[in-house]
Amino acid sequence: MREFRSELRIIAGSLKAYQYVISFRCADEEMSVDCAITADAVHDLMGFHRFYNTEDGALDAVLPEIERLVNCKFEAARLEQNGEVWIRASDLLRYGYQRNQSTLSANVVKRQCGVIQDFGSLATPGVDGKQNGPQVALHRGVVG
Repeated sequence: MREFRSELRIIAGSLKAYQYVISFRCADEEMSVDCAITADAVHDLMGFHRFYNTEDGALDAVLPEIERLVNCKFEAARLEQNGEVWIRASDLLRYGYQRNQSTLSANVVKRQCGVIQDFGSLATPGVDGKQNGPQVALHRGVVG
């Protein structure tokens, strides 16, 4: 018998952008788990939803999709050896894309109203101690 489990949600303020990955934490009422999504997977999600990484609110628009993918992998017990959940471009093929029209419509309104100005609020010190913002994290194979 399968136990019912509430969905994992991204913890506000936990997003940290690095050169090739965005890390974050997800939690439900009982537990939390470290997660990450690769830059390639973020680009693919944004492309599917016809957002560009330079558009205001583009990352915000795909957060529900990222949460869905985390939950799919968690439920399938497809965790890394250290217990983290990593979303890669191959996971988009395995678990599919989901177009939620109401979510996309709401995010278009948020974008038009300027709720999310840019990705600058995600900028965090990188491994080398230098400031790494998402504008670097979302470039495929480009260090800059």
